[in-house]
Amino acid sequence: MMLKRGLRLVRAVIIGKGNIEMILINAVKYKCERATEKSAGYDLRAGSDASLLPGQIAVVGTGVFLEMPADVMAMVCSRSGLASRGIVVNNAPGIIDADYKDEVKVILMNQTDEPVSINAGDKIAQLVFTKWVNAGDVVS
Repeated sequence: MMLKRGLRLVRAVIIGKGNIEMILINAVKYKCERATEKSAGYDLRAGSDASLLPGQIAVVGTGVFLEMPADVMAMVCSRSGLASRGIVVNNAPGIIDADYKDEVKVILMNQTDEPVSINAGDKIAQLVFTKWVNAGDVVS
């Protein structure tokens, strides 16, 4: 199976219980999975190496592509282990709408006073899925 830009499908995971069903597609060699059965978030891994100087922000690709029903969204959240060391998702939570079809990317910020290296395959964020309610247009 080929994805956009000629990427080859390595792993497709169908996630769903009850009314939430979605397809998570990972187009690189790194899995996007929960650490344990009770984990709420799916680990996102860096698709390539990245370096962050103190105070720097970097956009890091993950190789993950999503297909979700219209009433489901994904949130890109910081990992507590990295956040406790000063590496955070800058726009946490980053919202991914059901109509977003490009690669999931993580906007990381180095809040420390030291340079930080991210290696391809490192866990850099969590992906949490939830349903949302369309409240309609806001009228002023």
